[in-house]
Amino acid sequence: MVANVQAPARSQGAIASPSRRGGFSLIELLVVLALIVILGAIGVPFALETIRRTTFVSAADCTANLLRVARLQAIRQNAEIEVTVEGRTLVVATGQDHPPSCQLPAVVDTVAVDGWMVNGGEPLFRSNGTALEDGAFRFADRRGNRLEVRLAPAAVGRIEVRKFDGLNWVGRDQGGWQWL
Repeated sequence: MVANVQAPARSQGAIASPSRRGGFSLIELLVVLALIVILGAIGVPFALETIRRTTFVSAADCTANLLRVARLQAIRQNAEIEVTVEGRTLVVATGQDHPPSCQLPAVVDTVAVDGWMVNGGEPLFRSNGTALEDGAFRFADRRGNRLEVRLAPAAVGRIEVRKFDGLNWVGRDQGGWQWL
């Protein structure tokens, strides 16, 4: 008795070669690697610029907060308190061993003072929280962006961070800041 045995039918999409194994070909890996390089070439400069801009704005925010601390210290201690500039560091002169300070990062290319002429270019807060006079710290970076921490009017000690748009100083609440 002869048995009639048939080979199992192959599906039409099956690979015929028994040596073919699962995995990726060299061409597929090179395409994926090329895509990663292209996305990195586009994304890395954008990320670095975002970090630089955020650090620049943080320097202005730190300065504004330091001025607010100095104002509150003047009220709390019922004394005149000034903010001094020591190189790239702004310091609240409170007489403490470790006074509040703000170290300006390297992205801040220049620091200028506008106003505060009576006290030698440094803001001074009176014991009632008012400032001796109006003034501002102005920061610039290498790309030409300029930020200002403005203390005005002196009678109320209002502190605001603004950006120069080429014509005017613009506050955060007055629309989006444009960056160079």
